[in-house]
Amino acid sequence: MAYNTLTEADMAPWKVTASQVPWFGKLYAATNLEAGQHLYEEAVREYRKNFPHCTAAVVFHESLPDSLPLELGDVTPPPLTDAQTKAAKERWDMQSSSSP
Repeated sequence: MAYNTLTEADMAPWKVTASQVPWFGKLYAATNLEAGQHLYEEAVREYRKNFPHCTAAVVFHESLPDSLPLELGDVTPPPLTDAQTKAAKERWDMQSSSSP
């Protein structure tokens, strides 16, 4: 992906920069939350270093694998399972605990 290899300086001749820090959520998917939070913070810090004029961020963007919200198709989603509720709470708690 371009955001892994290019920087704002690379794109300066075309006066283009990133508009937002992307969702790096998969960084913590295969590890414990504390280690994942560290990986996520490092990725965001590196991205901000490479794109210093980027002032927005995506939070929990399409964080479920290969899915769109059912509500977009005018379908009421089924209730979450206990495991889904727990996973969502852990993602939320991780995000809340890393606020500056």
